[in-house]
Amino acid sequence: MTYSISWITVKTVMQEMARRCSGGALASGCSITLMQETLSMAQQEEPWDLVIGRVVAPFGTKGELRLRAETDFPERFHQLSLVCLELRNREERLARVVGVRLTSKGILVKFEGCCDRSQAEKLRGAWVKIRKSMAAPLPEGAYWVHEIIGVRVFSEEGRDLGEITEVLRTPANDVYVTAAAMIPALRQVVREIDLEQRRMTVSLPPEEEPVPGEGPT
Repeated sequence: MTYSISWITVKTVMQEMARRCSGGALASGCSITLMQETLSMAQQEEPWDLVIGRVVAPFGTKGELRLRAETDFPERFHQLSLVCLELRNREERLARVVGVRLTSKGILVKFEGCCDRSQAEKLRGAWVKIRKSMAAPLPEGAYWVHEIIGVRVFSEEGRDLGEITEVLRTPANDVYVTAAAMIPALRQVVREIDLEQRRMTVSLPPEEEPVPGEGPT
């Protein structure tokens, strides 16, 4: 029996591993290193909630997938052995990374158990997530997208510009989107970020000032 965690849901990984590797003996093809790593991580109960990429489409005919990086550290994919895939139906599955290539077409990733294009097609649109403890350290003044989403923005004059609902990535800089404004993620614009209070203070240039009467409802 070949053991693959690629299609085991996060919720049932412990039971499935116990069933397949019962009696203290490993099933044929079951990796001791992988089993210990998975058991340890599952027991920690730390959520897989840090998005680092999204599956764009299958690539080729051998099960590779093209990913769009949602991180400033795409090279970190080479260091990953296990990730969580959130599928389009919101189901979450652990996936073993067995190959990574950084190319001009994007990040190409191969997951264990995904061997052809039809299997890869099922993963189209999936979010690739890791645990926060697996994240690369950020430089001072940098924040993860998930930390910024939901922060409420105020102008220096005290005007409520609403909560950040999306972070757009552009070649020049990120842009924080609220109901009332598009806020460039620049030091001269973002004056203060208080994550504990979930509050951001900004100084918008005139062309970015919201139209009177517009704003969060």
